[in-house]
Amino acid sequence: MAAVFVGLGFHVEIAGSIALAFFYGTFGLWAAYKKRITPALFLLGVGIVGCFFVPHLVSEAQSDFAQTRVLVNEIGNPHGIFSGSAFSSISKELTSTIVRSISLQTPQVSVILFGAIVWLVAARWQIRRKRHIFIKRFFLLCLGLVVVTWAWFSTNLGWRSWQTVYMSPLLYVAVLLALFDIPKKIGYTVLAISLVSHAILFWGQYDDYVYGPTADASILHNELAAIDWVYQKADRKGFSVYNYLPSVYDYPYQYLFWWHGRKTYGYLPCEYASFPGAPGLFVPGKIYYQEPTRGCPTSARFLIVEPDDNRDNRRRWLDAVKHNTTLLEESDVGNIHLEKRVVL
Repeated sequence: MAAVFVGLGFHVEIAGSIALAFFYGTFGLWAAYKKRITPALFLLGVGIVGCFFVPHLVSEAQSDFAQTRVLVNEIGNPHGIFSGSAFSSISKELTSTIVRSISLQTPQVSVILFGAIVWLVAARWQIRRKRHIFIKRFFLLCLGLVVVTWAWFSTNLGWRSWQTVYMSPLLYVAVLLALFDIPKKIGYTVLAISLVSHAILFWGQYDDYVYGPTADASILHNELAAIDWVYQKADRKGFSVYNYLPSVYDYPYQYLFWWHGRKTYGYLPCEYASFPGAPGLFVPGKIYYQEPTRGCPTSARFLIVEPDDNRDNRRRWLDAVKHNTTLLEESDVGNIHLEKRVVL
């Protein structure tokens, strides 16, 4: 079963799944060496993980190995993600993730509580070696995964926060389980502190994400406000809209225009993509996601531009998408810049 989850991970987030695969392989070899599992079972698991690579291989063969060539170029790039290491920054991030598994608002308290929990749990395990064996193994496996994840992402510069999103829930569950293996009064007190802390932060962040106010361009409240501005300035007429987001992020507007714009205003843009004439990124060929529209083709063009540290990429995109157009109106929603243009 673990092999299936590791294999599926490569169809969701490759960089994070590499850490999971390393951990799976390392633990599997140890278990086979200690005769906890048979070598045949370990090889079967490796084969199952390998089966999930078949779609990637087929896709690469059909695309003339495009992703492989990109990877080779990135490895040889003197300024690419493999051009250096990030031991210091990754160590800080993972340490922060560990301490946040207790209390999200007060990291100093979290460090003390986490250290105390580890010490108490280790002491209890020395006294009661054969009790709560599941909690012990789960806790140690989670810490092992942290070490492997740290080792992998420290060797390059490509880490992004979502690539280790699996760590927070795993560590949180591990800590909660460990609380049931220490004296009850201490365990229940820390449990109450942890639950209240997470609940307060969750509701605060959820409220910001849905209702604002914050200037963050990735907040749903601001993205929907940007879409509302576009539709209102379109005056119920047809239009095309193109958005710029940093390359490391997903393309949320392909979902939001269909979900919010179609539902609220009754129609879709003539084209909504990252660049004029770009292939449909939303289920290519599916008319369901492209209709209804109004007055297409159209000369009305809107731009949704999010901030990016890579100013050269942003400038080149703006120069290209603004070519042969005239600015009619512009505005800002938080850090999102909006423009209404007309094609000459």
